[in-house]
Amino acid sequence: MASEDVQTNLRMPAELKESLQAAAERNNRSLSAEVVFRLVHSFSQDAGLLQEGESDEMRREREALTLRREVMLGRLQMLETLIAFKMKMVFELDVGTQMDEIESLQLDLALRRKEMQSLKREIADLEARIEEIDRDLQLPEWSEGLKSIAAKMPK
Repeated sequence: MASEDVQTNLRMPAELKESLQAAAERNNRSLSAEVVFRLVHSFSQDAGLLQEGESDEMRREREALTLRREVMLGRLQMLETLIAFKMKMVFELDVGTQMDEIESLQLDLALRRKEMQSLKREIADLEARIEEIDRDLQLPEWSEGLKSIAAKMPK
């Protein structure tokens, strides 16, 4: 272990020390390395168990939100196509077109644009919630430190 690691005295039953020493020898580790290895892995397992109950529900919610987002993105794409088509119609109108027809097209365009903006906001809200769920499903921040310690330990 690195010299900047904290040193501590630890009291334990003699039988436990013997078991740890035997495991350390089997795994080609020092006694200290074996203790650290086992502690790191016990914390990693605890972190996983703490989330297990909630994680299934959160994953289902994420899946539903993702599906809803995909449907909305499809709807948004259809709206964009419809708006482009209506704009083309406006530009292709000839001079003799009735004013009420032009106003009707312009009003429809304005409504579709408003609907599109609302849809974009709703999609952004869904994406924010999906990101929040993704963060919640990850192990707690302290587990990153455990992962780095575990990576240094011989297997």
